[in-house]
Amino acid sequence: MQIVYQNSGVSMYNAGVILDAANKLNIPIHGVGIIPFTHEFVGAEGIDFTLPTFFYGSTRMAEIAARDYPNQGVWLNENFNVFNPKEEARTQPLRDDFLNPYPMAIKFKDFKENTKVVNHYKSIAETGTPIFFRPSSSLKLFAGSVMTAKNADELIETISDVAIVHPDELVCISEYKDIWAEWRFFVVDGDVISGSQYKESGRLDIRPASRDICMVAQAFTRKWMPSNTCVIDLALTTDGIKVIEFNSVNASGFYDTDAEKVLVALRELLT
Repeated sequence: MQIVYQNSGVSMYNAGVILDAANKLNIPIHGVGIIPFTHEFVGAEGIDFTLPTFFYGSTRMAEIAARDYPNQGVWLNENFNVFNPKEEARTQPLRDDFLNPYPMAIKFKDFKENTKVVNHYKSIAETGTPIFFRPSSSLKLFAGSVMTAKNADELIETISDVAIVHPDELVCISEYKDIWAEWRFFVVDGDVISGSQYKESGRLDIRPASRDICMVAQAFTRKWMPSNTCVIDLALTTDGIKVIEFNSVNASGFYDTDAEKVLVALRELLT
């Protein structure tokens, strides 16, 4: 297996984690860039893409890889979108343990153009009811955020200033939930390989996931997932442990996950 990673426009910390793990495992690694707007790789000349290849970088990179190298190591499909077009008619969530199973959605352009819509959500926040916003797709074009009376104007301005978001991109809106702890787990071919806690009581608190919570995470893989190889984020809430979201292994940060174990599992899967 070889690794092709995005060497610009992404977290250099995450790239460093991949580089260190690949070097320790003697896995060849190649860096490429992405040409803006054309969505093509640059610097890929000389890379033999007939070899088993794991792509790592932004979700945009994963999209390009899925388009151009569909039989290689990239796991990204329409099921990662909260509002999968094929599921528009459904009246029940695909699984019963989502943290927010029935989010509402508005188009991104409404943050820029529709003052009435924006003022509606501001007024809700001003009553003391926080609201959670996030992109519907896994492109993560802006960070999921909680709107409160104190930060409403700043949050709306921040989201509105994200120039690369398509006007019709859907923004998920859901009820704010109290979360005590959050974890991320890398799942390869249905098996939880490694995981990391990344928040506790709303604050960044990064540490390896315990064996017990990894076993709990494994149980969560028995229900619907967008892919047998993916990343699953779990939250401990007053209602028990819930699924926050699923993301692509090709575009997810590792926190304190054992990246070497993940790469070994991916290598075994691809070869």
